[in-house]
Order: sequence, then C-alpha cells, then structure tokens
Amino acid sequence: MVAVCEDCFGLSGNLRPRTAATITRLAEHFVHLLGQVAADASTPVGALRLLDADERHRLLVEWNRTARPRTQSADVVSRIGAQALQRTDSLAVAGEDERLDYATLERRANRLAHPLIARGVRPDQVVGLRAGRSAGLIAAILGVLKTGAAYLPLDPALPPERLAGMVADAAPALVLGDDDLAAVEAEGRHDDPPGVVVHPANLAYVIYTSGSTGRPKGVAVARGGVVNLLADWVSRVGAAPGEPAALWSSVGFDVSVQEIFPPLTTSGALHLVPEKLRGVAFGPAIAGTVALPTAWPPSRAVPRRIVFSWPRKREHRGGEHRRAGPSASSGLVFAAATGIGSRPDRCP
Repeated sequence: MVAVCEDCFGLSGNLRPRTAATITRLAEHFVHLLGQVAADASTPVGALRLLDADERHRLLVEWNRTARPRTQSADVVSRIGAQALQRTDSLAVAGEDERLDYATLERRANRLAHPLIARGVRPDQVVGLRAGRSAGLIAAILGVLKTGAAYLPLDPALPPERLAGMVADAAPALVLGDDDLAAVEAEGRHDDPPGVVVHPANLAYVIYTSGSTGRPKGVAVARGGVVNLLADWVSRVGAAPGEPAALWSSVGFDVSVQEIFPPLTTSGALHLVPEKLRGVAFGPAIAGTVALPTAWPPSRAVPRRIVFSWPRKREHRGGEHRRAGPSASSGLVFAAATGIGSRPDRCP
C-alpha cells in the first residue's frame, strides 16, 4: 500500500509492501512519475508512465518471448485416440461405478459418434449432455467431439429453469440424457473413428457463465484454443504416464476442461470425484473456487506445498485454489500463439 499526504514540510509518503525489492521498485516508479510531472505540469494524467524505458522493455519484450512451434495435432480427439493405441489397457477414466481403459473409452466414444452423425449432427453444431457424473459422461463428451460438434454440459444439479434457459439460448441439435446416451451408444455398430475432419476454428464446447453479473452468457470456445491451453498447461506442470488426476469441478464449470483433457491427452488416469464427496469438500458453491482435498489422487497441477499443508483430520477439506477457467484463458493462449489481438503498446 502507498499512502501520500501533503503537510507543512511538503509531500510525505508511507510504503507498506512485503519486501525490500518491492519498496525499491515502487519508489522508483513514484520518482519516475514525479519527474514527468515536474518536467511538464500540463501533461495529462493518462499520458504519465510508471515504468521507465528499461522496465517497459523487460516486461513487453524480454518476459514476453513466449513463441513456440505450432502444435502438430489440432484437436484433442486425435490426441486421445493416439493414447488409445499406445496405452490400450491402461486406466483412462475411473468413476464411482465404472472404470474404462483407453481402448474402451475410445470404442464407446466411436460407437456414440456414428449414430449421432447419422442423426445429422455436424461440425459447429451443439449437442447438449444432461447426464450424471460418470465414466459414460466422459465417453459422451469425446463422442460428441468426434462428430465435429461442440458439447453443451447441462449439469442435472442445476435448477430446471437455468437448464431450460441454456437450451433455449444455445439451440442444440440434440439434448441427450443418461438413458438417451445409453440407447444411442447401443445403436453403434462401428468401433473405428468416424474420421470427421475438423479445423482449429471449429467449436469444442459451449459453457455458460454463472450469471452473477446478470443473465448467464454462453461462451463458445474453439478447438484450437483448447489445444493451445493444454499445451501450455502441460509445459508448465508436466505429465507422466498413468499419473492420476481428479475431476472435482462440475462439467458445467469451465475449469472442468482443464481437469478432463490434460490427463486423457497425456496418458494419465482421470478419477471422477463422487458427488457426495464433492459436497463435503466444497460446502457452499463459490464460482471460480476449487477446493483441493487430500483424499483424492493429486496431480502435478497441485503444488506439493499445498498437498502437504492439507489437514489430515479433515481429509475431505483442503485449501482453496482460485483459477480462471479456459473459457477466458484459452482465448488468451490462442491469441498469444497466433498473434491475434496483440497490443504491445498497452502497458502502464
């Protein structure tokens, strides 16, 4: 915190940062700001800069050298399919009542995709999934993606009026519940992928905001954005074959994208946290907050210092880890990777 006041001796200030380095940096910013005012008192406030030329260059150029080669695979579908070929019998998804290895996950998704295509589902259409938390739901999400369409998660735990509003607004080609998914999958006669060609600009999913600032809004995210987000996520936290990861979030919350696809595209094992356990861990629902437990397999996405700090006697209650969902961040990663929307001149 910086407090500045004027008294009989002139201007006096009080800095309350945490480190000496921060104090020095804030003081330099303030001196630089005062120097500009002293040089020309008519300078508009909006034209004043906190950063000098060296620090601006460090922030905008040196620290922003994040270019990387374009990823070869443009879609999560092909990545998960590659895992099914390489790690056929390895655990892919573990639900409360069902466990799927990679080969089974791939086969079930393909058997669902073919009948959906026969019903007219095409790329960039939307398919609503009103299904419970299960391994079958993960197979359904992958099956919809294999058709080229985007999935619209409709969490059955949400109020009926909210679900109805989402369906009316998104206008999905189909809405499938648990029984519908089972029936459609039973129609499937083909275990091979449907081979639908998709583009990075094709939609991957539509997920609605919480509506805390008004009417919930559907956020449609392209497949290229999701792939870039996953590549950045894995490059930061790493991945290992068979490494466990937990799906805590509701599939209707976009953080679920970061929980579902990183393990499945890197040969990990996705464990679905049961609803009753989620209820204990989360308590009152807070949008954008994820409670991290000790009793579930941690992944590299959870810092080790947090794992060790979880209370053992309350093993279903952990700290809170606040993070933005990919509906916001994948767009930023996609823009950074493609150069879209770059504004190097926008910095204090």
